[in-house]
Amino acid sequence: MENVLESIGLSGMHPTQPKWLALDKTILHFFAYLYEGPVESRSEECMRIRYCDIYYYMEDDTVMIMEKLDDRAGTYNGKLLNRQRVPKSSNPHAHISVYDFNVGKPVEIFSRHYFVYKCDEFTRATLTHMGFEVPEDFQAPFSQHLLDSAAEKHLNHRLRRHISHHHTAERFRNFDTKVLRFYGYWDDRASLFGDRHYLVIHHHLGDQTTEVLRKVNGALGKEKLEPFVRRSRIPKNFAEYETANMSNPWPVLNIVSSHGKQSSESHLIYDQAQFAALPALVTDRDFQCGSNIVLMARLIYLYDCDNYTKWYYKETYGYEQKPVPIEPPAPPPTKPAAVKPPPFNGYGTEEDSLRNCQLLIPKPPMLDVRKYLLLEWHEEDPTVLVFTLRLLHENKRDAGRTFVMSFYLNNDNIYIYEKDAPQGVSVGSFHSRKTVKKGNDPLLDAPQYLKAEDLYIGGMYSFSGQTFIVTAVDEATAAYMEKYPQRFPYADGSLVLEKFTRAMVASGDKGIFERLRNNLKTNSDVMNWNDFLDVLMSTVGNALNPHEYFTLARRYQRHTEASRTKMAQLLRAIIQHHLRKTGWDPTLHLLQACIRADYTETGFLSLTEMLRCIKGARMPGNTAVCATYLDLTTDAAGVDYRRVVSALDWMRHPVAEFIDLPQNIGKDFDYNKYFGDVVPVVRHEAFLEDVRPIYENLTWPK
Repeated sequence: MENVLESIGLSGMHPTQPKWLALDKTILHFFAYLYEGPVESRSEECMRIRYCDIYYYMEDDTVMIMEKLDDRAGTYNGKLLNRQRVPKSSNPHAHISVYDFNVGKPVEIFSRHYFVYKCDEFTRATLTHMGFEVPEDFQAPFSQHLLDSAAEKHLNHRLRRHISHHHTAERFRNFDTKVLRFYGYWDDRASLFGDRHYLVIHHHLGDQTTEVLRKVNGALGKEKLEPFVRRSRIPKNFAEYETANMSNPWPVLNIVSSHGKQSSESHLIYDQAQFAALPALVTDRDFQCGSNIVLMARLIYLYDCDNYTKWYYKETYGYEQKPVPIEPPAPPPTKPAAVKPPPFNGYGTEEDSLRNCQLLIPKPPMLDVRKYLLLEWHEEDPTVLVFTLRLLHENKRDAGRTFVMSFYLNNDNIYIYEKDAPQGVSVGSFHSRKTVKKGNDPLLDAPQYLKAEDLYIGGMYSFSGQTFIVTAVDEATAAYMEKYPQRFPYADGSLVLEKFTRAMVASGDKGIFERLRNNLKTNSDVMNWNDFLDVLMSTVGNALNPHEYFTLARRYQRHTEASRTKMAQLLRAIIQHHLRKTGWDPTLHLLQACIRADYTETGFLSLTEMLRCIKGARMPGNTAVCATYLDLTTDAAGVDYRRVVSALDWMRHPVAEFIDLPQNIGKDFDYNKYFGDVVPVVRHEAFLEDVRPIYENLTWPK
């Protein structure tokens, strides 16, 4: 018994643990019965006994009652009482507790009296440990209704024993799952629009039922079977079909009652002498290859059967079913070739024009919902990739124009606008938001559109009849590409580093170490970003494209303390700008959320908890900007939320550069004008440590 108590935690329960924790999943199981009066029973009964199980949950003093399942009960079986706290009948303000349950003790629950006659071993051990004296289990009274139901069921079983004239049970035992399969056709070509219908006939030997399926030509030239006649007993005479499929094999002759009218003592007289005999049915003797059979008033010619059917007739009746050759069915008509749509005329989108050519009533093109659902995207990922473009033009006036391209990941749309236009040219949208074909060829039969995987630094693309080259990407786009290297191989640092070493070995240039050290302006472990790229390009040349050089530099980049301070100042100014624009005070909402999250009162939160507080307080602005700012200002102890809230307080501690910012910061805002360009440095020593093992192990050309 001690082992049982130890399993539930009662023997070693800590005195400071709450009840819901100490008694979690501790359930007492009692067996009880209750009486039902004639109001809820049939008129011929005086009393009925119902058996049920009572479950008492000690963690919250709730009770649930389940009635035992019994197909002879005559009433609904299942849950009698949902799990809930039950008030006492004597005092509605008090609830039933464990002290009200014991073997041999009645308990009243919602005006019903339950008599407990038994409990399980776990319940007995628990109550005994709590100091209760639990009596021995006793036998519950037997319900007379169950005895009457058993007698009635036995009587019906004796009556049904006489249904043995057709030997259905014996035939079912011997031939269940045994099916004969024949192949035939119904020639209906004499009628208007008639055809020869090829059929598959299944005759089930277990119950002498027949099923007819029709062969039809499905998609891709494959045949499929569709129901022609449902599985049923088929008479030889079609007019007797309804009589052949009667559900009761015993036709009822009359009803006899000892009181002159129908009552509970009336009984039925069945046709045991077969006065109403079944019509002649189609059996296995009626099927033979090379002959006709009439099924549902249709003349069907049988020409073949399967191997089991041949074996069955040879073993049972001693003759073989020989297949009869017939003319092969006509091949399905070939579908006409699809009409090639006319070429795109340049108005609107190509999808919209193609949709209007396919439908009589014009409808808008359908969205590619499957692409959006299967998009590998997380909450912290951007939805738009931003690229910087430079126009390639023969005219010197237009050759240096810079554009910004936005690529939308959900539908592959591209939007291009110009920020700084030359004199006499208005800034704004250059290419409206829509998909762009590869090569911009409107005559492609199966057009292929530009995707995110096709864009990289140094790539040349044609938009609206003009050629552009990608010169840069923003930080969010570069981080997104590096996060999914299987989609963007040019952003895979390990792959690009391996490609660089192979190209370095192929060129035979061994002076990269000296050139990197010679380009150092100071004796430090970092060097200028542009100087690092110049050394790499002078080593392997055009073996790597500009995006791969960019990936190598980002792999070993590091922001100096001055750059980190400058970036933090920029992000702080942007956050304060959004807070001032909406009039949101961080000292009220954000500080309260952080204090509630700081259970230990240390004054520090983790980066994840701080971001959760920012989202919970519904602070306006971009969450990614806040995450980057917190990452720059977080130390080893965590986020000092009081210092962060004070830094974001735009009323009491505004940023120095914040005073000169415009009221609205839009897509044309020039950050470099107000904060300067933040250029990171490169840890060239870390790059050399990765290159040196490959440099020493590879075989250089002689």
